[in-house]
Amino acid sequence: MKINSKPVDMKAKYRVAANEYLAMGGSSFSVFKEGTDPVYSVPDVDAVVKYFAEKSPVQDPKQNRIIDISAK
Repeated sequence: MKINSKPVDMKAKYRVAANEYLAMGGSSFSVFKEGTDPVYSVPDVDAVVKYFAEKSPVQDPKQNRIIDISAK
């Protein structure tokens, strides 16, 4: 792994951003639980609710990903 094209210094400290699930060790990311000085922000669900409230109505991207084969 590299940061700014330089190898990660295994003895250095880095600040990372993660959602609460990962920060608490979810999906086997247990190393995140070793972090110090956490900074908490808006919970994920609140951020999503706010986004949809501000951007509504949200447009369907119409990617034709679902094909009805019942008539075939």
